[in-house]
Parts: sequence; structure tokens; C-alpha cells
Amino acid sequence: MMQQDTKPPDPTIEASVDRIIELTGGQIVLGIPLGLGKPVQFVNCLYQRALKNPSIELRILTALSLSKPAGKNLLEKRFLAPAEKRMFGDFPELDYVAAVEKDSLPDNIQIVEFFFAPGDQLHVPQAQQSYTSVNYTHVVDLLLDEGINVMAHLVSKRERDSGCAYSLSCNPDITPELLERFSSGNAVGRRPILVGQVNQNLPFLPGVCELPATAFDFIIDDRRHDYTLFSTPHMPVSAQDYAAALYTATLIEDGGTLQIGIGSFADALTQAIKIRHTQPAEFRDTIRQMDPSLASTDECFLDPFEIGLYGCTEMFVHGFLELYRIGVLKREVHDSGPAHTREEHQENNAHAPSNGRVLDAGFFLDSSTFYEELKNLTEADLEKLQMKPVSFVNQLYTDEALKRSQRIKARFINKCLMATLLGNIVSDQLENGQIVSGVGGQYNFVAQAHELHDARSVIVLNATRGGGRSLSSNILWSYGHTTIPRHLRDIIVTEYGIADLWGKPDREIIAAMLNIADSRFQPELLRQAIKNGKIEKSYEIPAQFHQNYPEAVQRKLQWARTRELLPSYPLGTEFSELEQSIIDALKRLKSLRQEPVSLARSVVSTFRNRHPTKRERDALERLGLHKTENLKERLIALAFLWAFRQTENSNELSFN
Repeated sequence: MMQQDTKPPDPTIEASVDRIIELTGGQIVLGIPLGLGKPVQFVNCLYQRALKNPSIELRILTALSLSKPAGKNLLEKRFLAPAEKRMFGDFPELDYVAAVEKDSLPDNIQIVEFFFAPGDQLHVPQAQQSYTSVNYTHVVDLLLDEGINVMAHLVSKRERDSGCAYSLSCNPDITPELLERFSSGNAVGRRPILVGQVNQNLPFLPGVCELPATAFDFIIDDRRHDYTLFSTPHMPVSAQDYAAALYTATLIEDGGTLQIGIGSFADALTQAIKIRHTQPAEFRDTIRQMDPSLASTDECFLDPFEIGLYGCTEMFVHGFLELYRIGVLKREVHDSGPAHTREEHQENNAHAPSNGRVLDAGFFLDSSTFYEELKNLTEADLEKLQMKPVSFVNQLYTDEALKRSQRIKARFINKCLMATLLGNIVSDQLENGQIVSGVGGQYNFVAQAHELHDARSVIVLNATRGGGRSLSSNILWSYGHTTIPRHLRDIIVTEYGIADLWGKPDREIIAAMLNIADSRFQPELLRQAIKNGKIEKSYEIPAQFHQNYPEAVQRKLQWARTRELLPSYPLGTEFSELEQSIIDALKRLKSLRQEPVSLARSVVSTFRNRHPTKRERDALERLGLHKTENLKERLIALAFLWAFRQTENSNELSFN
């Protein structure tokens, strides 16, 4: 191990790999951060060296290995190809991702992940077999148990008066805790070799993220290695997402704490909160359109945020920046103390300077616009929006009294895949054992909600998935896998409403879940509950829940849509206006594929009126369908043209 009292040299990637192989004897257990924080060229160089030299044993421990989307069919591939360079620039792919997908890893290389991009590895045997199921907060323990001896990080650099400083930026999720374990003597053995690869496109975030040069054993600082950061472009918000988001926004109490994730639902929730705060009258009217009786319930909050919210979240997403900008994310927390009760902490805050934090987050991964906005924040802003290890944000252990005093009225909001009538939550895995994504931090946040006396866990799901013959309910009588057991059930939200399950007996749980299920599946779900003796034979679902259909959701949202309160891209998008319409058409066409007869009719009807307008020609040209070469392409072009016309003539949000 190098001495830590001087700045390490700035080697080339090749030279650093040479030295690491020498220091480890070629027995390398490499930890690399989740998502954005992977130093791709360094990892690829080490991987290629092990690929060429079987005497090198390389074991990589990580999560969420990012790769550019390739598209699952002809239309998706043609849509993505021209957009790839614009959206992903020169982002380099991780070499091991392709090897895992092709099942071609050699025996001397192992890739172990604890979280996948949702659905990406469902049919990849090597990934499924090496997946390790672990809570995010236990990853440091996993790394230590596996004998990690190298930790590599993408970092940002800034000149300080005292010299160069380096920021872990997007991923202080585990590395600071890992280093602290060794510095405090709470870990056995030698501290892992720490490698930092500088990428100046990465925003520099201070606080826990910031490390001196002497913290690193190797710093690779070469502008030729700067690459475009991987981005996750905002996708259109569906009617399901907006309906569930509007319901969820009524559960968030002013002066409280907020955790949300990434994706179109998070974008929808940001917009719903924004409407509530900046247009409270319109928000109230929208909620009346959704459910006139909702305002009379105990936990329905419709007013603007005067005190504001504090964000305590695993993911720092674009929505939090928007909530900060409009003055919702403004409740400051301070680490002054000691404060053993909430009253003591509030008293401390009353006399504290106005330099507290309004957000603590574990990692970020979002759009290129989000990264640019982060880079343009002032130092004062960055003091309020701080990154912390997941051991801090995801759980109460360590400084528990202080955390309890900060995380008042918390709402931990997460999505899931499926739920049962009895309140079991399925988020990470199918019942056949295949991993969709991973547990990540969801279990921690649900458990934390139960440990805080005024907190709530809110689980959101779409009531259905698929369309046509493949339409199925995401609310089931039972399922062969559980992520969150039913003894931790609390609030579940679908596009049809809110089910408050906390503290209720099974019979009432079932009744509440039936109320937010799709009406096409309610009779069979009720039959199963009656058959198993969990609800009386005479039970009838109340009449007001007999219309839980997509058409009813569209009608309820129409009032807000006509007032332009529910844009398809509430946080903006990298897609052009034409591309946005093409995306909507592709989604409509995807659902139509499940109905062959309807698909055939659409092709026939379009053939009869197959003369496209200029805009339609532009859309066909964008997909390379303006000149078709065979019958298959001609049929695809006709089907797409039908979907595009339907989209252009509709003022409704897409469903599913």
C-alpha cells in the first residue's frame, strides 16, 4: 500500500493497472460504485488484462452496470439509432456487460451484482446466476466479507487554495463508509487500494463527497479519458402515473420528509406536488375530479407547503432540484446538538444559522440536463443539497436520536411490480426466481417508515400491465415471491385510489385492495378471497369502485389536461417534438400488437388512406420507413402510420 502523506502520481490507465496487478499478485477483488460512478476505461483495461492473462483472478462486485439501450424490435432500433449519439455522446460501454449477456466470461473473471437495470437481465443466465440479493445498506459488509482489495471510482476535480480536491460526486453511497471502517479499526486487514479516474464532466459536489488527493493511491487525470456521462432521458408520463401521483401528493404533509425514486412516476409526482404548491385551487379541483370524498379523510393534505419539505432519499433525482427551485424543498435540518428529542432539536434549529441542509441523498443518476444544472449550482446551493452514504439516509442506526428529530412526518414513496390482496409487495423478482432489478434500499425505507412514529410507507403500482390478450392484474390473490412482507404493509396506491392498510385486519385489507384494483379483475379476486374464507360470501364491492377502468381514469384527468396541468414531459426532455409523438405512437402500437385482429384492421384502414401528410412523412422518414424495401416493412409502416394518426388526434395521456 502506498504512503498516504503525499499526493499519488497521475499514472496512465495502463500503468495503474500494471501496478495494481503487481500489488495484489493478480488476485483482484474490485469494488466499483453503482451506476454512474464506474470509471469505465479503467475497469475495461483491467478486464481486458485478465481476459488475456488467465493467471489473473478478477472478481468485480458492483450494481447497475449501465449500457446504452439497443431497442427490442425494428422500430425501437430505428428510433434509437439516430438519437444515440445525441443522447449518449462518446459514453464507452463496459466490456464485461456484453460478455455476461453472451455467457462468454472466462473462468478467471466473475461479475457479481446486487441490482440490475429493471428487466435488462431477465433472460441472461450468467447475470441471473451470479446475482447477490442484499440490502443496499449491507453492501459494505459484503465487500469486506469478499476481501475487497481495490476500490475504483469516477471522480471530479477542483482546485482549492490548499491544492487539488476530488469529489466522489454521484456515488458517496458506500466508499466513505468503507474507508471509515478501516480508519477506525472496524475492518480487518489492509485498506483497499483506492483508484480515482477524473472526469471533468462529472459535477463537483462537496461535503462527504470531497476527498483530498492523499486519500487516493492512484489518480488517473487525463482529459483524453473524459467521456459523456450516461444519462437516463425523461420518458413520457402515462395516465396511470399521473393518477397515482395526484393521489400520492395528498399524502405528503407540510413540514415533513420525502423520499422518491427515479422514473416517469417520480416525474409525475414532482408535477403533482408542484401544482399543489403553486396552483392550490387547481390542485383541489383536480383532486375533486379524481375522488370527491378524498378531502374528508384524515391524511389528505391539499394546501401549499409553507414550512416545506426535507429530502432524505437514496436517489437524488431531477424532481428534487425542481422542488428546491419552486420553494417546496426548503425545510432545513442541522447536525447541531446533541438533541435527544424533537423539541430539543427544534430549539437548536431556532438558534442555528441558516445554513442547514434541505436534502441528503445517497447517489444520483439522471438526465444530461440534470447534470448541467448540478454543475451550475452555487456553493450556497450545494451546502443545502448534500450527498451522504446510504448507511446515513437509508436507516436510523448511528445518531438515531438526531435522525429521528430530522425525519419527521416522513413519506417514503416507492414503486413495485405487484401486490397481493393481503398486502405482500413484489418489487425485485418473479416467482420463477428470475431477478427483475433488486431489493436495493426499498426494504430499508419501508422498515424505517414503521420505526418512525409519524412516518408512512407509500407503495405505488400500476393496477394492470400489458394489453389485449396479455392484459393482467398487478393485484393478485397470492404470488410465489415477496419483497416486502405483509406485516410491513402500510399504504398502497394505484391509478384507482389509495388503500390505507396499516393496523387493519385481513378482511378490511382485502376490501381496501379490491377498491383500488382494476374492475376487469375484481370479480375473480373477490372469488378467491371468499373461497379461502378471508371475506364473507355476501360481500359486495361498493358501487363507486365498479368503474375502475382506464377510460374512467382518462375522464378524471381530462379536467386537468385541458388546463395544461399535466404535460407529458413535466421535467423537459431531450426528444424533439416530433420524436415525442413518435414515442407515443410506438407505445400505442406496442399495446395493439397483443390484439392481432385489431392490428390487422388498423393496417387495412390505413392502406385505404395511405397518403401521408408532410408531418407523417417526417415521422416515417425518422424511422427509415419512408422507402420500404419489402412487404414486412410496408406492413410495419402502415401499422405505425395508424398509431401515429391516433396519437396526433388524441388529447389523452397514454395508458401502460
